[in-house]
Amino acid sequence: MYRQINNYRPILDVILNRLVDCADAKLIWYGKERCLSTIATALFYHNKPLNYVIDDNPALWGVSCGHFLTIFPVDQIVNKYGKSAIFFISSEDAETKISRLKSYGIEDNSIVLLPTEKESIKLVTDELLAPLQGKGYVELTHREMQLAMVENLKAFDSFCKPRGLRYFLASGTLLGAFRHKGFIPWDDDLDVFMPDGDYERFIQLYLDEQKRNPSRYELISYHNQPSFYANVTNFIDTEILALMPHAVFVSLQGLPISMLRVVGYSLEKREFDIQYNTNQNLDFRESEYQKLAGLIDNSPDYRTDYNELKARRSFDDAEVTGNPYIPKFWNTNRENFEPASQLEFEGGMFSVPNKYELFLKARYGDYSSIPAESDRKPSHGTIAWRKLKE
Repeated sequence: MYRQINNYRPILDVILNRLVDCADAKLIWYGKERCLSTIATALFYHNKPLNYVIDDNPALWGVSCGHFLTIFPVDQIVNKYGKSAIFFISSEDAETKISRLKSYGIEDNSIVLLPTEKESIKLVTDELLAPLQGKGYVELTHREMQLAMVENLKAFDSFCKPRGLRYFLASGTLLGAFRHKGFIPWDDDLDVFMPDGDYERFIQLYLDEQKRNPSRYELISYHNQPSFYANVTNFIDTEILALMPHAVFVSLQGLPISMLRVVGYSLEKREFDIQYNTNQNLDFRESEYQKLAGLIDNSPDYRTDYNELKARRSFDDAEVTGNPYIPKFWNTNRENFEPASQLEFEGGMFSVPNKYELFLKARYGDYSSIPAESDRKPSHGTIAWRKLKE
């Protein structure tokens, strides 16, 4: 199972429903909210562009807020267009904004109260979880979910080793192996790096194996699931469902391990900068697609083209390596990866970069210290369920 719903779809749905018979009205957004840029872009593609954005904060007046929009003082726009406008409000401070509009004589039928971002995400979450109700799913504790991901890792490792496929624990998973000999207690995901050649071989070999001997562990990426959110591949346990909130959507899928491709870069600085900047710009375009997915019909998906255009060398043919989708601090000399070392993770031994402490220092700084309790928060807020055996 894989489903995702854009976090802002409930907000957009209310707007589009209100605009069915409002062809001539000025469309005005009140308040600079995080969802504004994405909603404005989606409305443009729906041929219902916002005309103005207003805000009470003078520090924001004249500031660009995405898709050719600039923030204006409330009185300037309301006095000029108030009688022929529709005002949209998605704010925790909605009552104050509504009262202010009414003080200018704006009628109730010209004010559209939208879900806040928090309310919108809850609506999306409830929609995703509705099909599970009464179907025998039991929510896992945080620790049970971590241990289930360890089983994913063991299955992944047992497929890789006999085929000579290289991988390395990455990100918080690597930090957990070093500092805790397992998961960081509050962590809720599991990441591995794979050299690009091994990444491609793994996908092909595993898909072929699944055709011959299907198992509970499957691969999911945008290649076989067009709505999939990221330019990575997830190795998922289909017997455990995971609700995963993200920056612009919520997904429901099998509990995953995320496989991150490692590629090669030029050692020459100018060529490296060109390669890296090209990849980052293409990655930005991919992220823009992700923001609009599910908000506009047939949104253009150039991820396959972008992936082919990403400037890189093979991992094995380059002295400098990195991941084309994440920040530069992971870029490192290839000799820092190999030959692989081993670290304990939840009772098993798994591959890590040869000079793993260089990675940890580049990413986390003082990686040996435990953060303050207030900073011990899950990366994603993942929740998982296991279906009871019938």
